[in-house]
Formats: sequence, C-alpha cells, structure tokens
Amino acid sequence: EGQVLKEGKGDTILVVDERASNGRKALVFRDAEGLAQAFNPHWVIKPNHRNGTTVLRFDVWLGQGAVLFHEWRTWETGPYRVGPSLWIKDGQLTVGGKKLTDVPYEKWVTIEVNCKVGTSADGKWSLRMTLPDGENRIFDDLPLGNAEFGDLTWIGWCSMAQQKTAFYLDQVKLQNQQ
Repeated sequence: EGQVLKEGKGDTILVVDERASNGRKALVFRDAEGLAQAFNPHWVIKPNHRNGTTVLRFDVWLGQGAVLFHEWRTWETGPYRVGPSLWIKDGQLTVGGKKLTDVPYEKWVTIEVNCKVGTSADGKWSLRMTLPDGENRIFDDLPLGNAEFGDLTWIGWCSMAQQKTAFYLDQVKLQNQQ
C-alpha cells in the first residue's frame, strides 16, 4: 500500500522474488543515472497518526553504492515539518549529518524508528538497528528535524544514489499505540 513515484528512466520500485529477508518477496528500489529529481524513485505512505507512539520497523538490504533516505513528516498544508529522518550512505547510518554507526552492504539489517506523534509528541525519537549477527545498536533522544513536527501524515523511503544501483525493503511493519 502507498504511492510509488518514479520517472521511468530505468528507475523503479517493484515487488520481486529475487531477494527477501523473510519469506519469498521484497520491494526493490532500482535507481538510475540522469533523473530529474534526486529523490526518485520513492515510496510514500500516509498513516495519519494524530497521537500516541508510532513504531516503524523494516528490513533493508543495500547494494553497493545504494543510498537510502528515510523520513517522517507532518505535511497537510504549506511547508512540511520533518520528524525522524535518517540516511544510509557510503556504509554509514547518519541522523542530522552525524554518523551513528556503520551499515554493512549486501546483508539484511533491521531498522526500527520509535516516535511519539501528534498530541503526544515530545520532540525526540529513537532508532534501533539490528545487525545480521543479532547485535542491536540503539540510539535514544535523537532530535527531530523540526520542533513543530506533530501529526504523522507522511512516511517516505527514497533512493538517492543517482546511479545504477538498488536496495531492498522487506517486513515493513507500522504500528501506533495510544
């Protein structure tokens, strides 16, 4: 479910059976050179969470040169307000331009984002990355991109590589507890 945005110039997002973290299928993001928008291809969901704690968990497998940008937003009218936001580029997981940890290429890792939203928002979020060997790397009290982030109305995954490469998502699970 959600919306796929692509330019159709070698970039795409598809359900495939060539690689999966669990089960038989995964979502592949194939990037390409020469796209008009660096954030294409991207996949967006619009959860509309207005209070409570939202937890998003997904598995990701990065091919060589792949760049993943993932962000939560309050985006109803006017300029959007960024909540949790992360990059995985050059084998590094970063938040707010600060390196948190290394990320292996061509292995499945699990990312979990946990954030209070809407009327429950408190201006911070946490991130857990589980490595292939089961080791957890936990980062708490991360700053939101914008202090006015509130309702969770937009979540996006963008391939930002601007070259021919791919990454895969699997086991995407979104929950809101009030």
